[in-house]
Amino acid sequence: MSNNTRQWAGNTGGGNFGRNFLLFLLRFAPVQVGYFFMAFSIPVYLTTHVKERNAIYYYFRRRHHYSKLKAAFSTVRNHFIFGKIVIDKFAVWARGNQWIDIQVVGTDYVKQLVSMDEGFMILGAHVGNFELAGYAFPQHEKKIFTVVYEGENKNVQSDRQMKMGESNVVMVPVSDDGSHIFTLNAALDSGDIVSMTCDRVLGSDKTFTPLLLGERASFPSGAFRLAAAKNVKTVALFALKGRGKKYKVLVNPIEIEQIEGETSAKKAARLAEEYAQTLENVLNQYPLQWFNFYDFWED
Repeated sequence: MSNNTRQWAGNTGGGNFGRNFLLFLLRFAPVQVGYFFMAFSIPVYLTTHVKERNAIYYYFRRRHHYSKLKAAFSTVRNHFIFGKIVIDKFAVWARGNQWIDIQVVGTDYVKQLVSMDEGFMILGAHVGNFELAGYAFPQHEKKIFTVVYEGENKNVQSDRQMKMGESNVVMVPVSDDGSHIFTLNAALDSGDIVSMTCDRVLGSDKTFTPLLLGERASFPSGAFRLAAAKNVKTVALFALKGRGKKYKVLVNPIEIEQIEGETSAKKAARLAEEYAQTLENVLNQYPLQWFNFYDFWED
């Protein structure tokens, strides 16, 4: 299978009416009401988005080795959990950070990195709700430059920027000419933080293919090459949904042995392997919260 057929399309669905309705509803009604309305859309989505549904079914059937029945049932549950996470995101925009209950595992390590003069990188994935993790670290010692894609509704982008600004976050759109790379380099040189998701290939053939759940998968190489070239500390961060409004944020240092004379490219490849292993550990604990709805693996 060619790499081009295993890329995320880079678009997020939804229009202004749905966004405005959700924000209005969640300002005045319990979040469970939002879950109720969301539930009606799941059967429609499962029926009409066949490729996305099949990609998640494959994930459960072939990567977690579930039976056909358990894989099918887990596919439905996965979509419901994703819908709840989307509603939770809008609830935070409508009500503020205090609405969500976030427990951070590893917060001392992040505080230690923030207190240092050097910059560092936060690597995320489309597991749980990476965006909500940004609300767990309101700080003003360092700016957080987070990479975003242009496929979303402009008003959604505006909502996100307003909320993330409270945690000193600067959104950096991916540019066709690659100028965003200079912004990220400058941020690390200034001792700030660069935040990137590392599990979706979008319009690039520059990838690493470490093992993930027993099969090779394509990961964009940019974040790992940047971390290796700048020789900065790197952490993987995941925000997993629990019961109700509870979330658990896991902070995992991505550390590899330093090899004298090793090229930056080889170091980046080893960082990708370590990241994939960390991601696999999280997926084994929270298998239902994988939200890459496209053909992800090599086979």
